[in-house]
Amino acid sequence: MVSSMKKGLGTGSSVGAQGISLSQDIKGDLKHKKLNYYEVADIGIYVGKNAVQLVGDEDATMGISADIAPETLGLPVVAGIGASFIFNKGTDAVAAAKNYSLRRYKARSTLDQRRRCEGS
Repeated sequence: MVSSMKKGLGTGSSVGAQGISLSQDIKGDLKHKKLNYYEVADIGIYVGKNAVQLVGDEDATMGISADIAPETLGLPVVAGIGASFIFNKGTDAVAAAKNYSLRRYKARSTLDQRRRCEGS
């Protein structure tokens, strides 16, 4: 019973941490900006990133390392924390690259619109 309570608390805290992170990302996107389809796509990237991090951290990395920890004196937990950190940095980098591409596309399409208006 205690084991299932620990697991439930771990999942709850992971969901809470991802929710806080997501709300901060969205709040930063909506600050001083009009909501258009670029901003919606940006928020979608953050939602996807946080969902992947939640599944990757909770179920894959930390779940497996916690399951095999008693037999190996806890060393997999330390390795799991390191793997989780590297996984999160990787997903952050992918999300940042997608956001950069989105901003470049937005700037290019805005410039094309201006050129069309000037040419008319």
